[in-house]
Amino acid sequence: MLKNIVQYILINYYNYLMNSNENKAYLWEKCITEGIFNNIHKEKASSVQGIFENVIADFLKLNTTDKLDVINIKIIQKLKEEINKTNSFEETQKSYDELLNKPNPPKINFSDVKDEPIKNLDKLLEQTQDSRKDIFKPNVQVDWGKIIKNQNDILIKILETQNTIIGLLKK
Repeated sequence: MLKNIVQYILINYYNYLMNSNENKAYLWEKCITEGIFNNIHKEKASSVQGIFENVIADFLKLNTTDKLDVINIKIIQKLKEEINKTNSFEETQKSYDELLNKPNPPKINFSDVKDEPIKNLDKLLEQTQDSRKDIFKPNVQVDWGKIIKNQNDILIKILETQNTIIGLLKK
């Protein structure tokens, strides 16, 4: 019975310390120094404060007899998790919104546009023909017989050199 009373007193004492403004200020400062709030937009500050209060309230419900230092470490870890969940949810929501809100294609103009007469038609035709001449140049005839003869001569010289080396090695 005495043990239960002591435990009850400890739980209430640690809950009082955990919920105190001094401890909340300490936790808030610790979150700032650890960079937990670095990726938070200013307009989301109130939701972060709500998450902060909810995490502390959740730990108050646990009725733990752990020391305040241990509880504070657990609170900071839980805050990191909750804020990361919020950030990842917002990023996912933003990407879905971007996918769903495709821009409308530009309006098509079906009105008749006056065509201007082509000037210098002869010059344009001549330029087009000149560019096509460059594309379709006639193939240059290659004398394959001469190329094959040169390669055969080189192979014969290589074989003669190898035969000479083999003959010298046999001696």
